[in-house]
Amino acid sequence: MRPLLVTYRSVIVLVVLAGVLWEPAARFDDPQLGFAGLGTKLVFFTIQSNLLLAAMEAVSVLAALRHRAQPSGWVVGGATFFVTITFVIYNTVLVPGGGEGAVLLFSGRPSSDLLHVVAPLLAIVDWVAFRPHPGVRARRSLLWLAYPIAYLVFVLVRGTLTLGPPHYPYPFVDVDEIGYDGIARSFAVLAPSFAVLALAFSGIDHLLGRTRARRPAPDAPEERAPVGRE
Repeated sequence: MRPLLVTYRSVIVLVVLAGVLWEPAARFDDPQLGFAGLGTKLVFFTIQSNLLLAAMEAVSVLAALRHRAQPSGWVVGGATFFVTITFVIYNTVLVPGGGEGAVLLFSGRPSSDLLHVVAPLLAIVDWVAFRPHPGVRARRSLLWLAYPIAYLVFVLVRGTLTLGPPHYPYPFVDVDEIGYDGIARSFAVLAPSFAVLALAFSGIDHLLGRTRARRPAPDAPEERAPVGRE
């Protein structure tokens, strides 16, 4: 099992790196990789959440190769939660050419498709199928919300300090377009939605943990859940 997990998680890391480095305007039939514009890309939650995922998966790969302990269930769940936000927001709010209820629209742009769709789906499969589920407590799962909230503060502060457009990376946090009243409305919708998603992750974690406790899986030693609860 360990070689397969190492390979799978290494693929996730490579998918993220390819998505980050691929030029946004390039297509699959016209590959263009490079570091140009990387600083600007880092402003986006999509890039940040995917890089957090890649870092977690890279640590998991190194831990497996060195027979060390894997990242905790809370860390793995958090990394998966963040890219799930990326997946959900893109495919319901930002999807190019899409409308209400539009999902899984591949744009044909590698940088977008790899980071908004492929990497998140691979991460969700990894978390559900291949990770131990110690049962992250509901109140601990809500701590994951600190990052999206901190990101919102960062975006708003950066926007006031940026000299030239675009000041804001996403339309629902664009003070120039929707004002602070619009930002408040966005927060009033997104914050509860993210909280529900975090609690759903906690519930699924508990459910999967109980299911596996009744039917033990032949996991590799380094993949077993630590004693105790998250």
